[in-house]
Amino acid sequence: MIPTLIVDDNKHNRAILVKLITEYCPDIKIIGEASSVETAEAAIRKLNPELIFLDIDLGDGTAFELLGKVPDSKHHIVFVTAFDKFAIEAFKVNAIDYLLKPISISDLEQSVEKVKRYKKTINYEKLLQDLLNSREREVNQNKRIVISSQSGLKFVESLNIIRCEADGRYTKIVLLDKSTLLSSKNLKEFEDELPHDLFFRVHHSHLINIKQVDQYYRNDDLIIMSNGDKIPLAQRKKNEFMDTLTII
Repeated sequence: MIPTLIVDDNKHNRAILVKLITEYCPDIKIIGEASSVETAEAAIRKLNPELIFLDIDLGDGTAFELLGKVPDSKHHIVFVTAFDKFAIEAFKVNAIDYLLKPISISDLEQSVEKVKRYKKTINYEKLLQDLLNSREREVNQNKRIVISSQSGLKFVESLNIIRCEADGRYTKIVLLDKSTLLSSKNLKEFEDELPHDLFFRVHHSHLINIKQVDQYYRNDDLIIMSNGDKIPLAQRKKNEFMDTLTII
């Protein structure tokens, strides 16, 4: 039997999961429930569960904050979330399983089988640390910056910027919603302010969001962004740019 803790801030969701586990997962023994980061931390330290079904959004914080409070945890984590699969791709990369709400019986059974199959071979401490590091990078990449223009101040999340282009003493910012802003800051100031692991200066006049690169034509040293904009790649930046692409 696998001692298991269920963490979800919604009582109804916890009840559904308890019912499904009781009916379809005979190898699981539910030893406790928690509804918040605070109660979950206490339950983990007291009960030492081998498996935790963990909701991401909790009443007083998030699953990531909880995991940060128990960094020495060696428990297997199965995230339970309403997020789209694409939004939790990082969890798959780190080999930590997940269930999408509403939970299907087959997905639940597969998750439990995965726990049984791999629980003796997976380095959970490393996986959790990798997950927390990945989450920290994601948060840092999406920092909010203030863009000053003639009309006032605009607050923009970094991930919503496709590229920045020098325009004399000013900088043109192209956003995902197809709008553009003209800032009195120069391009170097944006290069210094924006996350360095997300934005790359490909040319003296161009700073781009690496995640918004759609195509790269090696022979022409031409970058095509997600919105179709064509950006030249400086020859001296070519090797560094290629190295950057391999780690995104």
